[in-house]
Amino acid sequence: MSKKPGMFSKFRRAATLVKVGFAARRLRKARGEENRRIAQQALAALLADARGVPMKIGQFIATVQPGSGLDQLTRGIEPLPLETVLPLLDEILGHDHRALFREFLPASAAATLGQVHRARLQDGREVAVKLQYPDIAEAVEAEMKLAGLVPSVGPARRWNFDLGGYVETLRANMWRELDYLDEAQRQHDFRAAVQSEGLVVPEVLAEHCRPAMLVQSWEDGDGLEQAAAWSLRDRLNLARILLDTLFRSLFLHGQVHGDPHPGNYRFRPWTDTHKSQVVLLDFGCTVPVPEPARLALLKLVLSVRGEAPADHLACFAAMGFEPAKLQHIDAALPAVSAALLAPFSREGFELADWKLGERFENALGDLRWWFRSAGPPSLFLLMRAFQGLVIQLKALDVNLPWWPVLQHALGSQRLAQAREFTPPAPDVKRAPARPGDATLLRVRIDAEAGPELDLVLPASEALKLRALAPPAATDEIEAAGVDLRAIEQRLAKQGLKPQLLLEHQGNGRTYRIQLE
Repeated sequence: MSKKPGMFSKFRRAATLVKVGFAARRLRKARGEENRRIAQQALAALLADARGVPMKIGQFIATVQPGSGLDQLTRGIEPLPLETVLPLLDEILGHDHRALFREFLPASAAATLGQVHRARLQDGREVAVKLQYPDIAEAVEAEMKLAGLVPSVGPARRWNFDLGGYVETLRANMWRELDYLDEAQRQHDFRAAVQSEGLVVPEVLAEHCRPAMLVQSWEDGDGLEQAAAWSLRDRLNLARILLDTLFRSLFLHGQVHGDPHPGNYRFRPWTDTHKSQVVLLDFGCTVPVPEPARLALLKLVLSVRGEAPADHLACFAAMGFEPAKLQHIDAALPAVSAALLAPFSREGFELADWKLGERFENALGDLRWWFRSAGPPSLFLLMRAFQGLVIQLKALDVNLPWWPVLQHALGSQRLAQAREFTPPAPDVKRAPARPGDATLLRVRIDAEAGPELDLVLPASEALKLRALAPPAATDEIEAAGVDLRAIEQRLAKQGLKPQLLLEHQGNGRTYRIQLE
């Protein structure tokens, strides 16, 4: 069968993306529980219909924001019918599929780039066959080109987020997911390297794989909702497997499974033949973590526990953070580490006590987004793995101490390496602020309808006033006789004392910038 020409055509997908934009806007403006629910369902349906990049973004949101109304995207969507799939399968194989498969069943659910079918080989082995949607590669490329055209404006511009880096990270990840031979190799390597007791990674049948088809052993199991009702023994064992798997993959293997939505996990209860098991599926998205970053993160864990001193700025820099940005919040970084790594801090720590958002705000206050903007674009994939783990542990309703599991997973030799690791000193000047200097720069824009922006930055950003606002706003302010360059030069000479730098009214807006 030839690929269906209109299925993922540029015009159809462009129209769908426009609809997604309108649906997202309606959701933001929805008032009342029922209206929000209807808007969420409409957006989820459009993302599911789009598949590809839009659905992947919807899954990201659903993973990190449970209850967002997009949860259904993590459980799969309506698959293509068998009458459409079988001719495509013959085209991928280059011959009649019945020469390879004795039985090939309809898919029960579909995902972003393809769908999985249960099948039986002619030799009797039961397998899972993942097939890529026709034309999805072209669709992904077109959508990523659109993403690359998004200008660096608004809050992302003012925080100096590396939007281009984020787009490129997403593009690279999507292209890796489109190469099923590459995914098969990564799955094979993960299965060989991450030897966690109770973890089941399906065996790849490499001889039957193709760039658009992946064949692996079929693995049964229940979903997270069912596992959450099992015995305490089962739930504790499942939690241990999940923790142990993440720690071994992150700190030893250096490749983390980066797609932790519920559809990629199966759970098996304790039986007479085996203890509780976790089946891990779909290795299209894996996150590489370089050795210096692994050791630096371990060093911070040891520091939080009081077991090794650490230069927090240097450790974060070794993990890919921008040291030039972190130098402005250097003094707060130990508290940031303590907030982020609290589950490792003591054996009796409970997830319910974590309250990461509150701890993070206590550590950084209004500068918390400054810290986030200093992180590397690839960090959001790794953070997603941790967020997925926490969601799973909460669903299982167990409290398992992280530190003993980490010790068992890594062993004393690996922890000793981290204790001895000294990250390179970052090339930044950590000059202390002069007495009486302001610590924060507040930028506020109020419109007739209400506040449009209330942004807080390190005080030193006042030396780059012209880069903080959109060009149109900068032009308007300077056209009114305010010389932003002169303000920058004056501050460089006289210091960053608390003061009102400018207040301007125009075009229905009030601009106010001050050092605090």
